[in-house]
Amino acid sequence: MQVFFLEKISSAPKNIVLHVPYPASDFVNNPAKMCESMLFHKSKADVEEWRSRCRFQSEEHFVLDLETAFKLAKLYFMRHHSPEWKHWNHQEIEAMFTQIGISK
Repeated sequence: MQVFFLEKISSAPKNIVLHVPYPASDFVNNPAKMCESMLFHKSKADVEEWRSRCRFQSEEHFVLDLETAFKLAKLYFMRHHSPEWKHWNHQEIEAMFTQIGISK
């Protein structure tokens, strides 16, 4: 396992990806499940090897490059600190994913 800390995205290894093992629509249905199941991998090939080894057969998953993963995190968590924060609804999630180029 490789551990690294990022001060800025440009210092990250270029091939690191984030594997999200469920469809984007699940972000609304069960955000905790989504957050706990996302894993960083050293490459897209590593994701496929992991899926095969773990017998993860679902085709409803996606892989994000590190820059897109950071964009998603910023959009998704940017207002959690606000006292007026509420859970995202389906339309907000869809708009967020569309904004960063992810289809559901």
